[in-house]
Amino acid sequence: MYEVMELLEWDLMVYTMFKYECGLIYLETVLKGDAGAIRQLEESAAYWGWWKLHWWQREKDFLQACEKQHKKSMLNGLHGRRQIYNIAHHPVDLAQCVNKYGVALEESWCRQLVKELR
Repeated sequence: MYEVMELLEWDLMVYTMFKYECGLIYLETVLKGDAGAIRQLEESAAYWGWWKLHWWQREKDFLQACEKQHKKSMLNGLHGRRQIYNIAHHPVDLAQCVNKYGVALEESWCRQLVKELR
């Protein structure tokens, strides 16, 4: 997290708000604006745990991309890093595709969520 914040020149507040807002946009996209369901999941520790797992994988992918780009001298400056980061974390795009790490987690996440919401 701190390595990402340093690369983006963000403080903890900016980083945390970006992650939170992306999580909400993801919910709104997947749940098609169902305010009740969004509110329930927004307050769910299970949802945020699941979101953090997916977020962490995207963070690793971002750091690897920065390293590869740096080695190739193709990534120039802060603007380029932020652009790659925003693309990697775009919540609407994430909602429209299958996350390669999510397939194995979905069933266990759903079971945990059902327990929590009972």
